Amino acid sequence: MLITSAVYALAGLSFLIMGLETFRSERRQKANILFFLSCGSLALWSGLVAGVMLSETVERALAYRQFAVLFWSFAYSFYLHFIIVLTMSDGRSGRNVSVIRTILKTAVIYTPSVFSIYLYYFKEPSTLEEMVKIPLGWAYLNLPRNLLWDNYFLVFYLVYIIASIFALMFWKRRSTFQRVKKMVNVIVWSTVGALVVGTITDFLLPLTSENPLPPLGVLVSLIPIIGVRVAITKYKILQLNPFGMVKDILRNMKEGLVLVNLNSIITEVNPEAEKLLGYKENELKGVPVSEIVQVSTISQSISADDSSEHEMITKSGELLPVMLTSETLQDPWGDPVGTMMLFRDVTAFRNIHQELKKSHDLLEKRVLERTSRLADINQNLESEIVKRIQMEEKIRSLSSKDQLTGLGNRRVFIEWLEKELFETRNSRDKLAVYCINIDAFSMVNNTFGHLQGDVLLKKIAEMMKAILGSYAYIARSEGDDFLVLRRISDEAESLFADVDLIRSVFKDPFILSGREITITATIGISIAPDDAQTSDSLIKNAEIAMAVARKEGHDQYEFFKPELKNSVNEEMQLSNDLYQAVEKEEFELYFQPQIDPLTARIKGMEALIRWNHPALGIISPGVFIPISERTTLILKIGEWVLRKACQQLRVWRDQGYTNLVIAVNVSIKQLANERLYNQIVQVLEETGIPASSLEIELTESVLIQKTSDAVGEISRIRNLGVQIAIDDFGTVFSSLNYLKMLSLDRLKIAREFVVGIGNSPVDEAIISSMIVLGRSMDLEIIGEGVETKEQLDFLIARSCDTIQGYYYSRPIPVDDMTALLESQ
Repeated sequence: MLITSAVYALAGLSFLIMGLETFRSERRQKANILFFLSCGSLALWSGLVAGVMLSETVERALAYRQFAVLFWSFAYSFYLHFIIVLTMSDGRSGRNVSVIRTILKTAVIYTPSVFSIYLYYFKEPSTLEEMVKIPLGWAYLNLPRNLLWDNYFLVFYLVYIIASIFALMFWKRRSTFQRVKKMVNVIVWSTVGALVVGTITDFLLPLTSENPLPPLGVLVSLIPIIGVRVAITKYKILQLNPFGMVKDILRNMKEGLVLVNLNSIITEVNPEAEKLLGYKENELKGVPVSEIVQVSTISQSISADDSSEHEMITKSGELLPVMLTSETLQDPWGDPVGTMMLFRDVTAFRNIHQELKKSHDLLEKRVLERTSRLADINQNLESEIVKRIQMEEKIRSLSSKDQLTGLGNRRVFIEWLEKELFETRNSRDKLAVYCINIDAFSMVNNTFGHLQGDVLLKKIAEMMKAILGSYAYIARSEGDDFLVLRRISDEAESLFADVDLIRSVFKDPFILSGREITITATIGISIAPDDAQTSDSLIKNAEIAMAVARKEGHDQYEFFKPELKNSVNEEMQLSNDLYQAVEKEEFELYFQPQIDPLTARIKGMEALIRWNHPALGIISPGVFIPISERTTLILKIGEWVLRKACQQLRVWRDQGYTNLVIAVNVSIKQLANERLYNQIVQVLEETGIPASSLEIELTESVLIQKTSDAVGEISRIRNLGVQIAIDDFGTVFSSLNYLKMLSLDRLKIAREFVVGIGNSPVDEAIISSMIVLGRSMDLEIIGEGVETKEQLDFLIARSCDTIQGYYYSRPIPVDDMTALLESQ
C-alpha cells in the first residue's frame, strides 16, 4: 500500500513540476495557464488517489475518491481547452473575437465537466459496496446501476481526447511550419497512447478480470502530459517569443521599430516609432500595417529584406519621409514568424541636400567673381603662378596616396594645406582643418579582426569622398585618424554645415561580416589664420581640439581655443604629480553609505578615492582616474584602494559592525591584469575579513570592452565568495548579453535614469523594468544617485533593496562614517 501510494504521490509531484515549469516560462500566454491548470488538476487527482491507497477504512477511501471527482472531471476539459488555444495560436489577431463567442466556447468546453461533478458527486455518488480492499490498496468496482450514467464518463473522456487529437491533426495539416508538424506528432502519439492504455486499464480490464486493479487513469495521463512537456522543451512551444526578444534589445534605439506578424498586423512598436508617427502604443498594436505605410510600398517594405526610402503616414495624416529597413524574423527551424521594420526620419537629410545645393550655387558665384578679377591681376601674379606650378610638380613627384584607402596621406595633406595658405594670404577667405578620429575603433579590431577593421576604414573613406570630396581635401593621417581641409568664407555657417556633413558619413550603420555596426566620430577643428598660420600648427591645434572632445565622450566636436593648450599642459603637470602622489600616499578614502530603505539602517558603503593634492587640495577621481588609466598607475591606485578599504572594514568589524559590505570599483586595466585575483586573495588573508563582506563593482563600459576576457576572471573572483555588482546598469546596449553570461549579485541602476523620476515616464518605465529583470534573476537592486524624497518613494514602491545617494549622505571621510555608524 505504501509503495502504491508513493507511486501516485510521485506522479502528482511530476504533474505539478511540469505545470509550474511551463507556467513560469511565459506567464502571460493563455495556453501556458491552461496547461498549468490541467497539470494541477491531475496532480490533485493523483494526490487524492494516493490518499485512497493509504486509507485504513473503506469510509475514508470512499471520501478521498469522492473528492477526486472534482479534479478528474475538470482535468480533461482543461486539456482540451489547452489544445484548442494552442492550435489556434498561429499569429492571427484576436481583436475581433466577441465576448459572447468566448463565453459560449468556454461553456461548451466546461459544461460536461460540471455535469460530471453533479452526476458522480451529488446524484449518483459511489457506495461502500463499490470499494474493495486489494493487496495494492483499494479498487473501485463499477457495479451496474444505470446504463446512461455508468457510461457517461467513458463517453466524456473519449470525446474530449479524440477532439484533442483531431484539433492537433487539423493544425498540422494547415500549418506550413516544420516545427509545428514535428511537435504535433509528439503530442498526438502520446495522446493516442494514453487513450489506448487508459481505455484498456480503466474500462476493458475491469469488465474481463476477476482481480480488480487500482485506478490507473491518472497514471496513464502522464503520457500526454510528458509528450506536451517534451514538445515544450525541444520545439520551444509556448516559449518562442521573437517579438519580445527583439523589442527588449531594440526598444532604446533612435530608429523607429515596428514588428509585424505573418498577417501584416502590427504586434509591437518602440517609443521612437510612437514619437515619429504621433501615435500611442495601444493605438498601433493590432492595426494593419497598411494604416501607417503607403499602400504602394507595403509589398516592397515587408516582403523582402531591403533598405530604401519610403513615406509613412502619421496620426495627423501627413506623409513622413523615412529610410525604411525590413528584415524577416525566423525561428530556429527556419520558419518565418514575422517582419521587423526599422525606419528613420530623413527630413533633416533632405535639408542637408538643399544646403549642399546652396553651397554649390555659392561656389559657382565665387568662381565667376574670381574669374572676372583675373583680368585685373598684375604682372606679379606670374611669379606666384610659377611657384604654384613648381609646387604642384613637387606634389606629383611624391607618393601622394594612402595605400589602404586611396586618400591622400599626411605628407600630401601638408602640401595641400601650405598651398592653400599661400593662395589665401591676401584673401578674406579662411581655411578650416578638421581632425577626425573614429570612436572605439579598437573595439572593431578586437571584435572582427584587423582585416575587417581595414574594410571599415575603406568604407568610411569612400563615404567621405562621396560626401565631401567635391569641395574639400581629404587625407588619412594615420591609424583611424582622418584630416579634412576646406576653404570657407562665412565662417560660422560653413563650419557647422561641415560638421553636419562629416557626421552624415556615420549616420547609417556599416555592414561588417554580415552584421550592422553603428560608428561615430570625434572632430577637432582649427581655423587659419585665426588659430595659426603654419601647416604644422594648424594640424597640431586640430588634434589638440580633437583630444579634448574625446574626453567628453563619443560623437563630439570641439573648436580649438588657446586655453586648450593650457589644459593639455595642466594635464601633463597633473600626470607628473600623480606619479609622486602614489609614492607619497597623498590619497584618502571617502565612504558613501548604502541604506536599507525600509529600516533606514546602513547595510554597507562604497569606498571612493580622493586625492589630497598638496597645492590644489582635494581632487575628484573624475579628474585623475582617467589620467591614471592612460598609464599603469591605475594598477597601483586600484591595489591601494582595495587594501585600504578592507583594512578599514576590519576596524569596523572589530568595533562590532559585522554585517557591513564594502564595495570597491575596478577598472578595465585591473580586470585585464592577471594579478587582481591574487591581490584579492592576499588582502582577504591579511585583513581576515570574510570574502562575502567585499563587493567588486564593474561598470558596463568595462564589460563591453572586455566581455570575453572578463567572464573567466570574474568567475574566479566570485568563486572566492566575493560579491559582484554591475555599476551604471542600463547605460550600454550590451546589458542583456552579458547578464546571461555572468554570475552576479547586484545591479546598480544608473543615476542617469534615477534623475528622471518625476520628470520622464520613459526613465521610470526603464527603472521598473530593470527591477523586474533583477528580481527574476535573484539579484539585489541598488538605486544610486537618489537625491529627493520623490525618487526615494518611487524606488521603495517598486521594492528596490538598497538606496545610495545624497538624500541620505554624501561621500564622507572615515571619521564621519564611523560617527554615522555609532549614531545607529
